[in-house]
Amino acid sequence: MQRILQLRGPRALSESRLAKLLASLKKADPGVRSLAAELRYFIESDGEVDAAGRRRLERLLDDGSPLPPPASGALYLVVPRLGTISPWSSKASDIARNCGLAGVKRIERGTAFFVDSENPAIAALLHDRMTDSRNWAVRPIHGSVTLGQDVPGSKSVQGGEVHGCRVEGPIT
Repeated sequence: MQRILQLRGPRALSESRLAKLLASLKKADPGVRSLAAELRYFIESDGEVDAAGRRRLERLLDDGSPLPPPASGALYLVVPRLGTISPWSSKASDIARNCGLAGVKRIERGTAFFVDSENPAIAALLHDRMTDSRNWAVRPIHGSVTLGQDVPGSKSVQGGEVHGCRVEGPIT
């Protein structure tokens, strides 16, 4: 069974970029109280990744930056547009396989934005519709597991099976 493992990454934006984005969000919704952004890695594999494989993946994806503290607010996941494979993904997936992680089919990187706001319309300001998608669920497409947007019948999960795919960790 194909699986998707989600790993947390470092901060996605510098302090200055975060402050600029927060100012933009406050123009649209003066009630925005806070904003945080961190990278998320989604590893698609043929089966369960064992402990040694997970450690190897964590080392490969570690850029030396510390993990940010847990953030609060509504979670908006922004990833490359549905149906595309980013150049980063192609290279990261090749590197993982060259490092002995043969079961890894694909690694993709996204940004998890945590926004403390009551207005869901601000989500449109967090991504570029031409290159990114947001509000993700998990589904298989043509025999592979794909992160997809607005999937009928999909839902947020905290691990378990979604449409025949094993999901490890929270996917929202």
